[in-house]
Amino acid sequence: MLDIKKVYVIVFKDDETNHITGDNPRSAPFLAANAMIDDTEGETSLCYWSIGDERGHSLEGKVVQDLKNGIIFHADNIGETLTLTEFTMDEFELRSRPNMERIRPGSTNHLRSIEDVYAWCRSQAPQPH
Repeated sequence: MLDIKKVYVIVFKDDETNHITGDNPRSAPFLAANAMIDDTEGETSLCYWSIGDERGHSLEGKVVQDLKNGIIFHADNIGETLTLTEFTMDEFELRSRPNMERIRPGSTNHLRSIEDVYAWCRSQAPQPH
């Protein structure tokens, strides 16, 4: 299941082409903050705030599999399967810090733990009610 306090890396797989997006270890990851499953009104949706994209998403579909560190979700309305896994400090050091520092040197000096990273990511997103 998802923990709304954590940040998740999203990898997308297109149903028709099987093309995978977001798994290149040399590029910045797609990050989701405030991720949750909404099961209201008989429909299941994956809702999250996209860090960097600066907008919210609500995708209709179903949870295909619960993972120990996330979920696999099939989004019917876009024809893609999304794998969300917890963002780790190792991924931050490899994939995010270098890009952030290239754009704004010194901007990540205060991010020393995964809790710091999660707090910074959540600060970039509106808080759920």
